Amino acid sequence: MKDKVFFDNNSTTKVDQSVIDAMIEIMQMPLNASSIHSHGRFALRKLNNSRQQVKKLLNGSNYDVIFTSGATEANNQALLGYKNLPIITSKMEHPAIYKVAMEVEHYFVKGTKEGLIDLEDLKIKINNLNGKEFICSIMIANNETGVIYPIKEIAKITHQNGGILHCDLTQGVGKINIDLEDLNIDMASLSAHKLSGPQGAGALLIKKGININNILYGSGQENGKRPGTNNIAGAVGLGKACEISLTNILKYQKLAELRDYFEDCLVKIAGDDAVFFCKNIARTPNTSCVAMKGIDNQTQLIDFDLNGFSVAIGSACSSGSSKPSATLSEIGIEDSLAKNAIRVSFGLENNKEEIDQFVKIWQNLYQKTKN
Repeated sequence: MKDKVFFDNNSTTKVDQSVIDAMIEIMQMPLNASSIHSHGRFALRKLNNSRQQVKKLLNGSNYDVIFTSGATEANNQALLGYKNLPIITSKMEHPAIYKVAMEVEHYFVKGTKEGLIDLEDLKIKINNLNGKEFICSIMIANNETGVIYPIKEIAKITHQNGGILHCDLTQGVGKINIDLEDLNIDMASLSAHKLSGPQGAGALLIKKGININNILYGSGQENGKRPGTNNIAGAVGLGKACEISLTNILKYQKLAELRDYFEDCLVKIAGDDAVFFCKNIARTPNTSCVAMKGIDNQTQLIDFDLNGFSVAIGSACSSGSSKPSATLSEIGIEDSLAKNAIRVSFGLENNKEEIDQFVKIWQNLYQKTKN
C-alpha cells in the first residue's frame, strides 16, 4: 500500500509513531487497572494520566472521562444512559445518534441549504415538547461536508429551555480548537482513530454534576459507568493522540490552504461542472465534498482507486449503500447531483504534489464525459 495515496482521513487516520511507541510499552506488560498490586496501580496511573491528556486538549477539567471502545459506544451511552428523555437531533448525524433517536421519542431538526442546523426549527421542535426535559445531540462538524455547526448558540437555546446538550466531537477534535467550557457542552464523545490514535478507543466526557447510567452490565470499572477490563493500551494511545493534537491543530489549520488549492484547480478545469457543497461556510480545514457532474460517485471512486488514490463516497459508515447521502439530501441537494459527490479529506502527511497528481486524474475522468 506504500504506493497508494490516502485522501480519506475523515474515515480514519494513520497512527502517529509516538502513539504506537506509547502503546507498545503498555502492551509489553500484564496490566489490569482493577488489580490492587503494583502492576494494577501502575495501570491505574496510566489511565488517569490519559484522562488528564483528554481533558487538557478540550479544556475539560470540569468533566469526568469514561473510556469507551469509540465514539459509537460513547454516543449510545450519552443518549441511552441519561434518563429516558426525548431526543432532538438531525438526520445529518452519525447513525450512532439518529438510530438511537429512532427508538425513542424524537424530533429531527431541519438542515439549511448552507449545510447548517436550522436554529429556528430547533426552537420550534423544543416548543413542541411543551416544557418537557430533553436531550439535544448535534455534532461539532459534519463528517461529509466538514461544516462546523454553531454549537455555542445551540447550547444556549438548549439550556434556556431546560435541555441537556450532547455533542459528537469526532470529526472536529484534533482539527479545530474545541473548548468544552466555552461551548457549554454537557456531554461529548470522541474516537482516537480520528486524531492519529488507535481504532477501538474513545471516550465520553460528562460535565460534573450530571449523572448517567451504564448501558453495559458487568463489573464496576470506570466508576461503575462502563464495565469490562480497561483497554489500557487503547486509553494510553488516545491520551497520547490528544497530547500531540495540541500542536497538530496548528498544522491542520494549514491544510485549509491545500484544500482551497485543490478546489481552485477543479474549478479551473470544469467550471460549474465541479460543484462544491458548503464551500462558503466554515468547515474543518481538511474536508472537501465535491460533485463531478455527469459521473456517478461509484465510477469516480473506482477510477481514483485504480489510479492510486483512496477517497470516499460520503461517510465511511454508510459506504456500500446505494442511497444518496442523508446529509446532502437534508440540505436540499437533488439525488441526481448527490450521487455524483465524493468526499476528499486530507491528512497531515498529504502534500501539494499529491493533489496535483489527483487533479490530473480527476481531469482525465472529467474529459471523458465531454467526448
